[in-house]
Amino acid sequence: MKIHMRGKMTKKLSEQNNKEQRLWAAFKQKVSINDEQVSQFKLYLKLLQEWNEFINLTAVSGTPGIIKRHFLDSLAVKQFVDMNQYNLVVDIGSGAGLPGIPLKIMYPNLKVILLEVNKKRIRFLNTVIEELGLDNIEICDLDFRTFLRTTEAPVDLFLARASLDPVELSRIFKPGCGYKDAKLVYWAGIDFEIDKRVKEFFRSEFEYRNNARDRKLILWGRP
Repeated sequence: MKIHMRGKMTKKLSEQNNKEQRLWAAFKQKVSINDEQVSQFKLYLKLLQEWNEFINLTAVSGTPGIIKRHFLDSLAVKQFVDMNQYNLVVDIGSGAGLPGIPLKIMYPNLKVILLEVNKKRIRFLNTVIEELGLDNIEICDLDFRTFLRTTEAPVDLFLARASLDPVELSRIFKPGCGYKDAKLVYWAGIDFEIDKRVKEFFRSEFEYRNNARDRKLILWGRP
């Protein structure tokens, strides 16, 4: 009986490993990355799962869900804007590092600031940066308003995925803000409607499908 059960468990683990290999192979092909980048994504996913047992990083914990709902969703922006034209981006309310870290892996030359105030998440982000060997990426522990008010950096693009409301984010474009000429990409559900208070900053949008969900990316900027 024990031998039979051991054989079933071995078969199940083998099937699971094969499934994950197919997932990673499909991911690699879809986003066009090399083996080193795949290894970085695998390690990032492993750290996400390990740390998620102790701090609240994501409601999605399985490998397929993280790849599809987080990694692919973060990288969807490359279908909408040419990330190679940007030098420095800010990930607002980075949390688990999404979308900042996937984009940093995808574009190694991109400079990234992860804006995050939660100390536990900051420790996680520091661990990811160290373990993945990422450079030209830093964590800023200021809240959004304080960052806009007290810092000066040559930011080209702000990123907001599951963080602040567009009305709050529109502070970027106020005449007195040092970042008023930067652009903003906002991740939203397909039914998202633009508030009339920020309509003047709407530039364009891109609809896409992720994990059987219809989504959209919206580009904001000054007229």
